[in-house]
Amino acid sequence: NWVVGSAPQDKVMNIGKLLQGKYPEVKEPGYHVWTNPVIMEDVHFEVARRLAVLRPERKTYYMKRARDCIDTINQLLQKIKVCTKETKAVVIYHPVWEPLFKSLGLKVIKIARTPEERITPRRIVKVVASARKLGATLVVGETFSDRKTVRTVADEIGGKVLILNPLPDEDYPTMLSEWGRKICSALGGEKR
Repeated sequence: NWVVGSAPQDKVMNIGKLLQGKYPEVKEPGYHVWTNPVIMEDVHFEVARRLAVLRPERKTYYMKRARDCIDTINQLLQKIKVCTKETKAVVIYHPVWEPLFKSLGLKVIKIARTPEERITPRRIVKVVASARKLGATLVVGETFSDRKTVRTVADEIGGKVLILNPLPDEDYPTMLSEWGRKICSALGGEKR
């Protein structure tokens, strides 16, 4: 907030505030906008519109880049959905992945319901029961989280572990492509 607070407010874009009318879920504590590809499409357009106000002579360029990114996101989503069409549910360790998997039409079973939740044996028993009931065979963890719990749940359901990095190293389409490739590979249907 100290960086944003010192910047001219007409040059600050609060994505959560901008999108909370259309997507009320962004107001939820800990909601991770960037893991929801559908919302990210709107983010790309909003950034392009804002940049065009600052540099009107570049409006055509900004809008074309936004459209190109959105087209790429849609193509990637369709490819990932082909790989996940036989999957009904996934288990996730951290809620960061909920928006991505829900946007793919999958039920999400959360090990940790909040980022701060301490996982108990009772919680693991409930997650395993839900995963078995829904036929989940994939347990997704993060590069920086507890892998022992993820492995335990996967072993109990006879599933696979997939570790993903939720922090972008590249632009959004590149990151989504990497997530999709790894998800499809883990589910046995490599994305082409």
